[in-house]
Amino acid sequence: MKLKKYLFIILIILPVILVAQSTENSNPKKLTKSEKAKIKKEEKELKEAHKAEERAKKHYREIQTKEVRKRMKESRRKARKNNERKEEFFLFRLFRK
Repeated sequence: MKLKKYLFIILIILPVILVAQSTENSNPKKLTKSEKAKIKKEEKELKEAHKAEERAKKHYREIQTKEVRKRMKESRRKARKNNERKEEFFLFRLFRK
């Protein structure tokens, strides 16, 4: 009885799932030239913004003194370790002040 019930449910639901999946990709949207140009322009602007941000970061690092750059590097390492949730080296943990 249970087997017939499950088979009946599967036979009803399976075609619905297959039809839903096949209609999803049957009508892909065609892009016009203007839409392609717009997308390309947006990507180019995004790339330029990213480059400008990288240049600003590089300039910021270059104008710092040597000691500050050293502190920044150390804090970057600690932040990376904390974000990865890795523990410190066991000797550091043993002899911590």
